[in-house]
Amino acid sequence: MQDSRLSHGSTADTIVTMSNHDTDDHPSSTRNGPVSEPEHGLGVAAGVDVPDAVLAPLVAYAAGHATGDPAHFHEAFLPTAHVEGLRDGRFVSWDLAAYCANFTGSPAADESSRRRRIEHVAVTGTVGTATMTLQHGPHTFTDVFLLVCDDGAWRIANKVYHRDRRGVTSAPSVTVT
Repeated sequence: MQDSRLSHGSTADTIVTMSNHDTDDHPSSTRNGPVSEPEHGLGVAAGVDVPDAVLAPLVAYAAGHATGDPAHFHEAFLPTAHVEGLRDGRFVSWDLAAYCANFTGSPAADESSRRRRIEHVAVTGTVGTATMTLQHGPHTFTDVFLLVCDDGAWRIANKVYHRDRRGVTSAPSVTVT
């Protein structure tokens, strides 16, 4: 996997703006490849096109993790959103308030070493999906988002996640053919 983190101010910070999405259903520009958001440890995997408007809630989500401030999650998610996955071996389904309660309002002690990367984005009309990998200490999270464009603004409708603990056996991956 290619590391797309960039140092602030590098020539690679240039964002390619494209106009091939100029329709009522698609945002007018996209970001292709690496994007530098050093204060959030956020990058975009090479070859992934992210429409600017779709990127906005993903950046807000990364900001929530980076700062520990739940206000960013209220910007990123619809008020009706749910977050689901396995925590300590048990299925959890949190509404937005319960999810936000997991954050203290301060960055994690190891925030400077944490990284987040958008791996995939697909948009069809007013709905989309995105996948983000988060390297948080000994854990690698894979977050899968359902996104909705409502009244011209993209927001996260729901999120599911998987946590892979380095050195800890997790559920096996299965490929369906």
